[in-house]
Amino acid sequence: MPIYDHKCDEGHFTEDVKDYEDRETKCRKCGKPAKRVISMTGVNCINEDAPWIRDVLDVVDKDSKLPHVQEFLKNPTRSAWKKWMKVEGIRVIEDGEKTRHEISEREERQIEQRLNKQLMERHMNRKRIIVHG
Repeated sequence: MPIYDHKCDEGHFTEDVKDYEDRETKCRKCGKPAKRVISMTGVNCINEDAPWIRDVLDVVDKDSKLPHVQEFLKNPTRSAWKKWMKVEGIRVIEDGEKTRHEISEREERQIEQRLNKQLMERHMNRKRIIVHG
């Protein structure tokens, strides 16, 4: 039997193995009736990317009233995820880019020194007094 996506009135998505004729199921989160929804690759990524999209939803601030957060929680699609990432200032680690755990202590100190220098320069530029004479 195939796997189908279902959505309840609360907005929860679930996946269930169902017979084609069986179009309804109960939501695993709230227990309310959930109806089958059509998911298309690249539009609704519940089936396509279920493992990682659910991991991302776990870290989203569920109490946030910000529109981009609410949209992503209500409609966990790839485009909503990209918008959420952009507004939150989060980016995907590029191939070949070192993660924090892969950086040596020496490299980390160099990065920290560079960032401290940049921070101090910005601070000095903001606090400087210009005298026109």
